[in-house]
Amino acid sequence: MFAQARPPGIYKPDYIDDLYAFYNESKPADFAYPSPPRWTISPNAASNTNRKPKADPAMKNDDVLGDRIPFNQVKSLRESCYKLMNLHDDRAKKFPGSHPVSLNRENLQLFRQHYYHATWKADGTRYMMLITLDGCYLIDRNFYFRRVQMRFPCSCRKRTHHYTLLDGEMVTDTLPVSQNKERRFLVFDIITCNGNTLMEKPFFERWDMVEKDVIEPRNRDQTKTSCYRYDMELFRVQRKDFWSLPTVPKILNEFIPKLCHEADGLIFQGREDPYIPYTHEGLLKWKYAEMNSVDFLFETGVDDDQKLFLHERGRKKLMEGQKVEFRDGLDPKSCSGMIIECCWDNEEQLWVYMRKRSDKSNPNDFNTYMKGDSKVLFVLNNLTILRTGAATNVIFGLALGYKSCIIPIFAITISIFVSFSFAAMYGIALAALGMLSTIATGLAIDAYGPISDNAGVIAEMAGMSHRIQERTDALDAAGNTTADIGKVRSVFT
Repeated sequence: MFAQARPPGIYKPDYIDDLYAFYNESKPADFAYPSPPRWTISPNAASNTNRKPKADPAMKNDDVLGDRIPFNQVKSLRESCYKLMNLHDDRAKKFPGSHPVSLNRENLQLFRQHYYHATWKADGTRYMMLITLDGCYLIDRNFYFRRVQMRFPCSCRKRTHHYTLLDGEMVTDTLPVSQNKERRFLVFDIITCNGNTLMEKPFFERWDMVEKDVIEPRNRDQTKTSCYRYDMELFRVQRKDFWSLPTVPKILNEFIPKLCHEADGLIFQGREDPYIPYTHEGLLKWKYAEMNSVDFLFETGVDDDQKLFLHERGRKKLMEGQKVEFRDGLDPKSCSGMIIECCWDNEEQLWVYMRKRSDKSNPNDFNTYMKGDSKVLFVLNNLTILRTGAATNVIFGLALGYKSCIIPIFAITISIFVSFSFAAMYGIALAALGMLSTIATGLAIDAYGPISDNAGVIAEMAGMSHRIQERTDALDAAGNTTADIGKVRSVFT
């Protein structure tokens, strides 16, 4: 009886407008609102005249975007991501994106062993994006999913992408003329395309596919006459640019100062690298000296005493004697139990609060913290060398080679002096004979290099997985080291 008296349907103009806005569509030109039912008290009841427009808050990088979805759906989407990336489900609660490591003395040699591309390191929020027929989902560092209304038409016969997984970062641009803020999602990698995994493909092929299969179809669709309005989406989508290493000076001196958002360093991506989830030792990051920071878990005690924690082997590690200074007037208690990003003030000898990291649930690892202080000066000096091109790179390599001779020369000089002081020329002869007695060991070590090198070539020609090639590359590096040791021994004997 109630259904007959009040037939179902949407008649309020406000609700209809919200429905079109939710799907980012514009109403047709001949659209007319339905007449209100008879049971309404008055025509004015059909629209809420007291409804206030939503305030447009100031955009920030840590804004939560999208709509929440049920936990069962989150669990299902997590399993889908791991299945697309061929990962085990036992770690299905961990964000599967590729994480860079800091540029330091140990991995600097990668620039000489592999071809690298460089791009700017945006001070934004890291997201992955899963595109399905049912909708698009932003995936944050906590591996939570939130639905956003987006359209991604496909370049093939399919209407839209289905199970395409992108990797990127969200930035907030300040437009130079109007000073209005605008969000952009910078896509720097594609992991799967319509259910087909691309992880084993080299980076330069995946990067080309981002433009060809994701960005260009969207741009073409925007030029067509359609009810869908791309300008109503929460953010714009763009491919992030990469350049070769010799362009690093232009990136630092010309490109970054003109950006409409903050940048805090550089990212170096190997041209031939596959997509490696979690920590990728070949994906390198560099920050400006004043922006080198550590993410702590911050807690306050009963007596307002500060406690800073890092992660060590999956557990919290208290950093005794470390304190944080909040220079912007923020109450430290408001940050208790949260991850905060801090930089080191060398003059005051304390940590300075920079911002809250709501996109992270865990602090930095203790090993990352230990590497932080010793790497800054070295990396800055060597980055200056990288800017100037290949010529100074070769000179720098020769200089390192000359430096490596200092200790052996002093060692031989001291041995000659000591042996001569004990038994004159006879003592020198005995010392030389002692060095010759290790020639067999030196030759055996020298033979290790070609063996490991051949293993790497065989693995590459056989088309084995990148994990096996990484192991053979490590053996090859060790073989080169032992071969150099053998050569030095041969020269001095």
